[in-house]
Amino acid sequence: MTDTQNTKFIELERGEINIDEVTVSENFRKEFKEEQLKELAANIAKVGVLEPIILRQNRNYKILVAGERRLRAAQMAGLQTIPYRLLDLTEEQAQEVTVLENLHRADLNPLEEARGFKTLLERGGYEVQDVAERVDKSKAYVYRSLRLLDLPEEAQKALLNGEITTGHARHLLCVPADQVKDLLKEIKRRKMTAASLKEQIKWSYGADLERAGWELEKEYAGKTACSKCPYNTANQQSLFDEAVEAGRCTNRGCYEAKESQYADDFIEQVKAKAEKLGMEFLEPTQRRNYDDDFEELDEETQEKYADEIKKHPAKFALTVPVGTVEELMFCTDKKLAKKINEEKYNFDDDDDDNEEASEERAARELEQAIRQKEDEILSEKLLDELRDWELTEEEFSQGFYFDDWQAKLLAKFFGVENLTLAELSKLTAKELARALHLLGRIGKWNFSEDIAEITGHTLTDEEVEQIHEQAVAALNKENK
Repeated sequence: MTDTQNTKFIELERGEINIDEVTVSENFRKEFKEEQLKELAANIAKVGVLEPIILRQNRNYKILVAGERRLRAAQMAGLQTIPYRLLDLTEEQAQEVTVLENLHRADLNPLEEARGFKTLLERGGYEVQDVAERVDKSKAYVYRSLRLLDLPEEAQKALLNGEITTGHARHLLCVPADQVKDLLKEIKRRKMTAASLKEQIKWSYGADLERAGWELEKEYAGKTACSKCPYNTANQQSLFDEAVEAGRCTNRGCYEAKESQYADDFIEQVKAKAEKLGMEFLEPTQRRNYDDDFEELDEETQEKYADEIKKHPAKFALTVPVGTVEELMFCTDKKLAKKINEEKYNFDDDDDDNEEASEERAARELEQAIRQKEDEILSEKLLDELRDWELTEEEFSQGFYFDDWQAKLLAKFFGVENLTLAELSKLTAKELARALHLLGRIGKWNFSEDIAEITGHTLTDEEVEQIHEQAVAALNKENK
């Protein structure tokens, strides 16, 4: 039994009325499917209209309150009159009845349902709990439904036309409106499920907030605080029944703006530190470009030369390699740099049989193995970020050479068995061009650094430590 049938409103009259005498006013239902109307009209032509439409009186007019679908089908069937009930309703009461009547229909579109909920909340004096109880739904269901009205126009149109589901729609609400149009094209082109769209947003539009160096609780770079932002997945739980992965940003543009600001601020901090210590600040460039002219000092070497650094700071410099938020120290004095380099790497070959020399060699080999394993782990992680990278005509180039592990990682990334021409030719023209370009930009000797430069990935100290631990653990496991 519907709300209008089980009503507190007084019935003034009932009977048959000429269809031409019925005035149709506002109805939040905008969509009436032609095929379903034809089916109903065919049924009405056989048996008539079984359930009366609901009307209210407004001066000399009888205004339709509920039953527009029946009225349209009756007109389509060629009926001149239709059964009706005239209720004693104010305009506000009529609106409530109209909405509640339509909300109980099984064929209601999700957006029409959302408009109905909104009408009750704004004009009917309802609270969300009241609406939920009247339609036998949860409060969370009503909130999720209302959020659909925040979709951009093109997404609402796609939902009305059945091109996307409510599952797609809720995931589209997780990204900024200016990105929705491109995602809609992807959904249609690839026939993506809602689950596939979720993964696409996670990897192509998302960023891990744990990597952020700035304070998430405060506004930064002129943007909303991450902790309060609607594009923080921690704030998107109300959109979904299932649990969501918290702590990811789905507004790539905002994240990159903050990341860029943080990198600029970090450079300024290091500049100020260099000035305070009496050191030169080297303008940011690729890390390997510093190695050609200066000697890098790791933490151990800095401790060893602490007195020299304190006495002669002008012989040293600080910098931040481009694309990172990592502070590096270099010795810029050629004579001292040569001495530091010799102490770090100059070993006497005549001592190869010496036990101490063997231990040093083993330690160097272990360090090299750990660094390679770190490079493997980091490179595998960074390759995920390349999925959003697009090839331009100017950037196209060819030529590559890699170690086995590097070739395997890239082959896996490109979706081929190996990097032979036979395998690469299985790719589409666009995929092949993209692959060849990446193979031209990523070199054997700076594998992970080249990938980081393309993706704009900034490696944090915590991430470096974590990768080191994973590399050591992986080598121990392999050597057992």
